Amino acid sequence: MRDLIRKIMLDKFPDGFDNRFPGKKGKRVTRVPLHALGPYHEVSSDGHEKIALRMGGVGFSIYGFKDKFADYLLFLKIYPDVRSRGAGGHIFLDFVQETGYIPIQLTTDKGSEVGWLYAFMSTLREIYAADIDKDLYPFHVLIKSIHNTVIEGFWRQLKEKLGLNLKDFLLRGKVEHLFNAHDPWYE
Repeated sequence: MRDLIRKIMLDKFPDGFDNRFPGKKGKRVTRVPLHALGPYHEVSSDGHEKIALRMGGVGFSIYGFKDKFADYLLFLKIYPDVRSRGAGGHIFLDFVQETGYIPIQLTTDKGSEVGWLYAFMSTLREIYAADIDKDLYPFHVLIKSIHNTVIEGFWRQLKEKLGLNLKDFLLRGKVEHLFNAHDPWYE
């Protein structure tokens, strides 16, 4: 079977092997200076599920909102789910309630959680800031994750500064037998 797939790939997609070999570096993302008019002009948000603990179904999903102008983390919480549309909407409303602000523009990737988040942002902007020109200042911009550098860069900092220590601390529960994923009491 493997030989058949290889033959088809060579016949139909000869460049495929060069583009997909393990360790191949992709095209570098062109970096440009960040620009925003002021605080809450553009807020970037994203979820992070990289703290996998291998403790049964237990893991930690984090969702954050970061201001582009001030380079300030406005909101960061741990949730059981950051990937569904309903969760995204709930998280966005938590952000608005806690900060007391609605950004002029929300920037996110095209993740599965954006459905209700997008709808709530649209509705709140229409109710509270209908006079802002949507063509000049869109209420929500969807971009590829690698281009959402405001929040994506934060995840790397979090992992380097806190994430590995946090993961080690949480895994202590497994190593010291304080947590048992197979015990129904922990479900």
